[in-house]
Amino acid sequence: MGRIMDVLTGRRAAEDRAERDRLSLKTDLAIDQVTAEAEALRKKRAALDGLIEHLKERRRGTNA
Repeated sequence: MGRIMDVLTGRRAAEDRAERDRLSLKTDLAIDQVTAEAEALRKKRAALDGLIEHLKERRRGTNA
């Protein structure tokens, strides 16, 4: 009986490790995706800020 329990316990531990590894990989992928999306948003924000500044300068030149 002891040998059977050792095998079952070992299998369960291996299954637990596999599940942890799977969840860790999913977490890493999600973090990478969110990081990439955040960087894309930062670039869009910078482009829009530049456009707003350009339009403000043009407006100042017209109103001068």
